Parts: sequence; C-alpha cells; structure tokens
Amino acid sequence: MNGKLFLALAITAVCAAVIAGLVIVGGPSQGQRDQFDSQRYEELEKLARALLCKHGPHFPGNSLPRELTIESLRVHCSSAGIDADDLTDDETAEPYSYQRRDDHDFSICANFHDTERTLRLNNQEWYEGSFNSKTGCVSGWYR
Repeated sequence: MNGKLFLALAITAVCAAVIAGLVIVGGPSQGQRDQFDSQRYEELEKLARALLCKHGPHFPGNSLPRELTIESLRVHCSSAGIDADDLTDDETAEPYSYQRRDDHDFSICANFHDTERTLRLNNQEWYEGSFNSKTGCVSGWYR
C-alpha cells in the first residue's frame, strides 16, 4: 500500500510541476508569440540602425528617406544590410509603420503581443534610437 501511495504522490507532484510550468511560462502559444515579438524587436532595431546610418557615408544635406523601402534605405545608407524580410512583420506580413516627422526625426512601429515582456526578454541596449514599450515604436534622430 505504501508503494502505491508513494507512486500516486509522485505522479501528482510531477503533474503539478508541469501545470505550474505551463502557467508560469505560458505554454507553446506564448512561446510562439514571444518569438514573433522578439523578431519584431530585432527588425525594428535593424531598421533604426539603418536609418541612423552610423557606419555609412554622411553627405551634407542628407535627410531621411521619404518611405521605407529597400531601395530608399540603400540610397540612404549603403552599408545598411537590410533585406526585404526586415521591412515586414513575419506573423502578419504587414509592413512596419514608418513615420518621417521631418528630415531628421523618425519613428518605426510594430504591433506587439506584449511589448513589456518583449523588452524584458530581449534586454538589449538601444543606442541612438529609443524603444518605447508602451507604443511599440522606436524613434530616432538622424544627424
């Protein structure tokens, strides 16, 4: 009888641990949402770096591109290293929202499942651009 009771308690403990783990982590669907959000975050960072063009030539009178396309980014910053996939959300296939406020001020936005969680999970430093976890946008100033 003691062996059966021990086995029942062990099975119960294992099941409880698995359920608690799923509740804490969020399960497979949460993992998939985290993966899409992480990809969005990385692509916004890559696009912001291309717009800031820290490693490319700066010419007098240069300004931000009027629209966010591969061609306009290559003209703006030849060293950008941007692919067409970087311009669109992998989950929805929608392009990221680009707003050019003037010749030097921009923002790029994405629709995240959970921006606060994404920021905690990625925990990357934004240098010249700044990520706003409330709006899901990165803003920057091109010099």
